[in-house]
Amino acid sequence: LQFLCFNSPYGGSFFQSLLMLEQKLNQDGTAMVYLFHMDTSHYAWIQDLISQGKKIYFLSGNFSKDIFSVRDILVKHNIKYIHAHFAGLKYLFLLNVASKLYSKQTFILRHLRNHDKPRGFVGESLRKMLNKVDLYIGCSESVADEYKKNFKIEDKKITHVTNAINF
Repeated sequence: LQFLCFNSPYGGSFFQSLLMLEQKLNQDGTAMVYLFHMDTSHYAWIQDLISQGKKIYFLSGNFSKDIFSVRDILVKHNIKYIHAHFAGLKYLFLLNVASKLYSKQTFILRHLRNHDKPRGFVGESLRKMLNKVDLYIGCSESVADEYKKNFKIEDKKITHVTNAINF
């Protein structure tokens, strides 16, 4: 499952990279499912993807309802991996709760695109309490190293893929 906090009038190179990854996964017999944080179906590029038969879903904006919608998507598509793009505390928490309601083990990957710093004691306490991320993937070695240092992430839970565009 590709979870995307992505509201753009065009897919651009970011989404093209996901489509290339999807092609590669399809060759191995694995299907890709896309879940957007909000309804972006009014964009022409999203309409094109839907008309191509891509598995695309949208959250409703109702947190409680969305937990069960995500759980239903996990069940329907037998999801094992959840890859979160541009997702903050709220959405990572939602994905974690939905995963707990799913009868199978999921593996949550969080994509790290920029350098970041902790948001203070309260923010960090909430992040640690509410989020379970199995693997962090930085878009560069420096992003991964800085997250590891600033957020005290264990070596085994963080890696990087430099400029992961051309799959």
